[in-house]
Amino acid sequence: MMEYVVSEIQPDVIFWTGDNSAHTVWDNTEEEVTNYTKVVTDYIKEAIKGKDITVVPIQGNHDTWPTDNQDFSAPGINYPINHMKEYWSEWLDD
Repeated sequence: MMEYVVSEIQPDVIFWTGDNSAHTVWDNTEEEVTNYTKVVTDYIKEAIKGKDITVVPIQGNHDTWPTDNQDFSAPGINYPINHMKEYWSEWLDD
């Protein structure tokens, strides 16, 4: 799909709205959910390499664990979001 989008549609921007992980939400772990995001991130980066395409990513409600939960009670406490910040740093500024 990404090859088709990049070569045929040739977008200027891709809005990536998440929900990368399997929807077996109570069987997932935060590491597994985070890994799904990493795999999709790497796939998108490879597909758009050398192209002038802006990527605007946001996590879906199934990209944190437990699903629909994000802990912001202390800085850096949210494992999946900390990794998204790392994976997406070239697309999002501070």
